[in-house]
Amino acid sequence: MYDLYIHNATIVDGTGRKRYRAHVGVTCGKIVEIGAVPKKQAKRIIDAEGKVLAPGFIDMHSHSDTMILVNPEAESKINQGVTTEVIGNCGNSLAPLAGESLTFVDDHLVEYDLKRTWASVEQYLAAVEAARPALNMAMLAGHGTIRRNILGTANRAPKPSEMEDMEKILKKALLQGAFGMSTGLIYPPGFYGDTSELISLGRVLKKHRGLYASHIRGEGPTLLKAMEEIIAIGQNSRCPVHVSHHKAIGKEQWGKVEKTLTMIDEARSKGIDITGDVYPYEATNTLLQTFLPRWVHEGGVETMLNRLDQEDTVSKIKERFTSGRHRHRSWENVVVSNAPCHPAWEGEDLSTIAKSKNQDVPSTIIDIIAGESGKASVIIFQISEDDICRVLQHPAMMIGSDGSALTMAGKFVNGKPHPRNFGTFPRVLKRYVKNEKVLSLEEAINKMTFMPAKRLGLSKRGLVLPGYYADLVLFDPDQIDDCSDYQNPRQCPMGIDYVMVHGNVAVEKSNFTGIFEGRVLRRK
Repeated sequence: MYDLYIHNATIVDGTGRKRYRAHVGVTCGKIVEIGAVPKKQAKRIIDAEGKVLAPGFIDMHSHSDTMILVNPEAESKINQGVTTEVIGNCGNSLAPLAGESLTFVDDHLVEYDLKRTWASVEQYLAAVEAARPALNMAMLAGHGTIRRNILGTANRAPKPSEMEDMEKILKKALLQGAFGMSTGLIYPPGFYGDTSELISLGRVLKKHRGLYASHIRGEGPTLLKAMEEIIAIGQNSRCPVHVSHHKAIGKEQWGKVEKTLTMIDEARSKGIDITGDVYPYEATNTLLQTFLPRWVHEGGVETMLNRLDQEDTVSKIKERFTSGRHRHRSWENVVVSNAPCHPAWEGEDLSTIAKSKNQDVPSTIIDIIAGESGKASVIIFQISEDDICRVLQHPAMMIGSDGSALTMAGKFVNGKPHPRNFGTFPRVLKRYVKNEKVLSLEEAINKMTFMPAKRLGLSKRGLVLPGYYADLVLFDPDQIDDCSDYQNPRQCPMGIDYVMVHGNVAVEKSNFTGIFEGRVLRRK
């Protein structure tokens, strides 16, 4: 007798091959049979007539590191059909911790009423297990975190002994289950690391079969140079490299993804193992403090905030806004998404806020950063729809939300978060498969399931095949709808009937069932 029997499903199995109709039997958390002849003996039978059964979606780029500890239901993700998340992205992870990273993380956890019980990757993963998440979690170790352990936020190259210490920390993280290392090369302290430093760490990744995933050094005017750098890291270290949330930001850069995708093709033809991911939205989301010059961040957040209280320093920063990389920016396209101390700003663009304060925009930016202790975030409309389509269609690109497992209501409901937190995967299926036909359904499911599973080396996940874990999503391809938008992001998607994690129904008719069957996945 099966634990679960899914009857009359249209199966899109994750391989990219054409869909087919069959029945699926699940026992002890795994798919045990896919057959053409129906069998009725099961503890539970789900009628899947007219519905698509696919592997559970794997979010290749997530930031749920903290939220999964306080919100193990992970509603905003599991409601989308996500059954596995990859955390520790953009150079920032909650482990491994030493030196200044301990204080940095402890200060961060205060706002979530969390007390840290870990330092190592092994201990952090144990804390995630103890939280009993509803979905599976796989982790990358953050380069920024590792660098902060040894150098703090110093703007310099590591000494040979310090480089050796960083390599040892990375090696230990990999041996304790991390799937690789991420970088955030537009964020402190990651942007202080040069290419040679990253190549050295890449060689550790190569030796231990870990992935290098990078928020590259620039997605605007420096996009092509940043792409050259990640290709060089892959070429010189021979580790697999992965471009996070690939895009070209700013109208002056639109269309350049044609060149970057050609660069990826050329690199792959030379044997460089390079892939990437993309989210299906025209807006980015980041901390407002990233608009400040890099030298302002040196020394950490408190030092940065102190600088914003010094008249001479503020004058220098304002000069950079008028003469530097932001001089042509349309501030109407930059919208405050989270400002807990000033909620009236949320949903308003910087130009409007500046006018209400009778200020210029640079002064307003500095006031918001200072008033929110550096924690204010913004949504920036700066990506071309044509570019999104180009990147989605590239055969080396998979899907990642760049979002977190947020709550739909109750505690920790702050601001107006990016809709990608709630609707990334249904949006791909509705907008880019059903409506625009940018991808076939089979191509889209492959990019959401087997491609990321294979990239990470996840065993027995990402396909609808006998012997594979029964992480599954059953959805109506005609009714699928992300529902979430920028003004009302906390919306549950439509058309996803069931989400199963290890054969257990976690979501039924858009409602979380209270089943927590997620696992912490470790690199083997």
